[in-house]
Amino acid sequence: MTKKKSYITLLLAAMTLSPVTAQHTFAQTISTTSSSKGTGRTWKQKFKSILNDGKKSVKDTGKELKDRLGIEDDDNVYKDKDIKVGKEYYMPLYKVNLYKDSDSEVLRADCEKVFRARYPEATIVSSALPQTDWLIENVKQNGNIIGYREIMYCFVLGKDGDDAYINLKFTFQRYKEVGKNYQNISSKWPELTRVDVIPMNAYKELENN
Repeated sequence: MTKKKSYITLLLAAMTLSPVTAQHTFAQTISTTSSSKGTGRTWKQKFKSILNDGKKSVKDTGKELKDRLGIEDDDNVYKDKDIKVGKEYYMPLYKVNLYKDSDSEVLRADCEKVFRARYPEATIVSSALPQTDWLIENVKQNGNIIGYREIMYCFVLGKDGDDAYINLKFTFQRYKEVGKNYQNISSKWPELTRVDVIPMNAYKELENN
């Protein structure tokens, strides 16, 4: 857990206390945690300004804190809609490529290359970008939009002999500041974000969903 997220957890826990107790607790916590790096004053000011507004709910305070510190809101993360087969959960099978722009084949080829390097004896069944365009998220700082993040998902499905199927999920992300050009995020171009190994009996059931 990063330091910023640790601060959020501590802050929301303290909100269950009285405003005076919460503020005193966090003043001590932030001062102790940050003083070694000389950033205690900045962090204390940010937390104090939020804690002083006693009219905000815990949920609203947490959201404001994330916005001020530039932390992505969990509600903006696109999550898998898993399918339960028996006692296990698997990603859906995406076999139809919906993204048709000129870079579609390049993106899929990049993911297939990673698949072949990881599983040289497996056979690729399909690769697909199951969205018609890039998903866009606004990136905010102190409540103001400072940039945009675009996200594309790619799924590569392979067969591991007669034993199982392998379903890989990749994420591509690129970012631009307001008024500038998009730049690929190298660590997410692509990033392998999930692997499902699917037994044959489970695969047959997934195909029907």
